[in-house]
Amino acid sequence: MDTETAKNQSVRPGTRRDTPKQDARGRRRAAWAVGAGVVVLALNLRPALVAVSPLVPAIGRDTGLSSSAISLLTSLPLLCFGLLSPLSPRLGRRVGMERALLIAMVLVLVGTSVRVVPDIAALFGGTVVIGAGIAIGNVLLPGLIKRDFPTRVGLMMGVYAMTLFTGPAVAAGVTVPLQHLTGLGWRAVLACWGALAVLAVIVWLPRVRARTRVPKPVSVSRRPATGTSARSSAPDS
Repeated sequence: MDTETAKNQSVRPGTRRDTPKQDARGRRRAAWAVGAGVVVLALNLRPALVAVSPLVPAIGRDTGLSSSAISLLTSLPLLCFGLLSPLSPRLGRRVGMERALLIAMVLVLVGTSVRVVPDIAALFGGTVVIGAGIAIGNVLLPGLIKRDFPTRVGLMMGVYAMTLFTGPAVAAGVTVPLQHLTGLGWRAVLACWGALAVLAVIVWLPRVRARTRVPKPVSVSRRPATGTSARSSAPDS
């Protein structure tokens, strides 16, 4: 009797159960969505930093920075990687991997925006913020791939690695031609790479919301039978 009651309560009137085909189709859609998100996130893990190197002559002429200062500018991301990478797993455990990766993309976007400000401190500060975001993504994105694609780890890690190398190659080859084509200054050209971070936030935000809406399993305690409760509640004679 209790089993039948539980079944009746689990299926409410007016609701329908998904068929196995619909469940499989939904899982495939979710896997494709996560895969697309992984690609877009990986695209952001290098270009905003690599794009600085082709513009070093223009940066030096415009700001008057010495070669030592420019070397420090290009080395700051490596320092961020070394200092912040050990802390990234802790952030992932605290807020969840999806939210932590979203925070990483927001940091990349903020850093590229800050570098537009015509100030040396903004240039260095924005680079540090970008390095912090990329450090988080470097650590957490491979872990998310292993968690969400347990049967396709090799394939997805290959896609991740290919995207990771394609992004900086495009940035290194396109940045100077983009500046000549548009006539923009080097600050504006660097800011253009923030468009990838905007795309990543747009693509990844639904994934964060979907993970937030996942209901937690509720433990249902069995109630005693009616006759048993009635007898236990009756006063002893």
